Amino acid sequence: MKNTIEFLKDMILAVVYPDRILSLFRVKNLDQNSSKILGNDRLVKVLAFILAVAFVISVRYTPAPSLIYTRTVENVPVEVRIDDGYTAFGSPIPATVDVVLSGSREQINVFELTNTLVAYVDLTGFEEGMFPNVFIRVEDPDGQITASPTVNMVPGEVIVDRIESIEFPIAPPLLVGLPEISNRFDYRIEPEEEFVTLTGASRFLADVFVVRTTLDAEDVLVESGNTTLGGNLVVDDAAGEPVMGIDIYPASIRFRLEIFEVTRTIEIEVDSTLSQRPARFQSISVTADPTEIQVWGDFFDMAPVLTLPRISYHDLDDDGRVRVPLAPLLPEGVYSEIEEIEVIVVYEISPPPEEDDDD
Repeated sequence: MKNTIEFLKDMILAVVYPDRILSLFRVKNLDQNSSKILGNDRLVKVLAFILAVAFVISVRYTPAPSLIYTRTVENVPVEVRIDDGYTAFGSPIPATVDVVLSGSREQINVFELTNTLVAYVDLTGFEEGMFPNVFIRVEDPDGQITASPTVNMVPGEVIVDRIESIEFPIAPPLLVGLPEISNRFDYRIEPEEEFVTLTGASRFLADVFVVRTTLDAEDVLVESGNTTLGGNLVVDDAAGEPVMGIDIYPASIRFRLEIFEVTRTIEIEVDSTLSQRPARFQSISVTADPTEIQVWGDFFDMAPVLTLPRISYHDLDDDGRVRVPLAPLLPEGVYSEIEEIEVIVVYEISPPPEEDDDD
């Protein structure tokens, strides 16, 4: 037994010191040593078993260089796996990644015909926070194929936050291209819905300052009536910059644009006493046509009744009518469609008294 151990020891040392082979297999001792080794049945069986195991391992698990094959699959979509009620943002997670397959050519060909590569970023179980070094993984293919992404980590930090929803009022819209509206008209615009639902990461919702839209009013007719306009909603922060990553429901909304006149009714009053009337003149009635007018503009301090200047008898035409210009009688900044007021005088002239004949 001692000789056997020494023989194995010398075999191992011979790998490092080849010159020991000469001393191990000296001619004069070769027959004697070999006889001792081969004559021990148990030792022969152990050596045979060790050699058999080494042979199987070398054949089974050491592929020849000619069998190693790689292939790159480009643009494999990257899934983001995250718990319900959470979202991820921050450093952008690649939408696709290239994956290198390693194995035999035949196995890779079969795999590509029957399977689909799945790349993913696993954020399940993550609470709110910032996370560096998030790995991009590939589900292991079946068989003896290995799959490795060319980019195996998300650059920078991934932020995980809770998803929330809030109700938010809609601000008055910005009208673009609305024709000029005179001071005779005004308008009011009202949304069909007063509130929208905003859904997104809680830190994004905290930045929301206003929800508004811009409406194209170029084709609106400036006259009394209603018009319906629609536009897409946007979310801005206090600086007027868009807040990204927020879903708006509804995303677009319609508004009712009402244009109406801003006028006031003023009564017309006329003095029934005419100036420069003849002695035999007797008026029956003095009226104005129209008896009231609609005015617009700066009429808030205007009296509800407009009294015309006193009419002179000599200004009447043969039909007892006279036209009075209205504009000079209105306060500054007040306007009316009526340009003149017609004053109608109904009168009679008494005949001269008869003279008595002298007898």
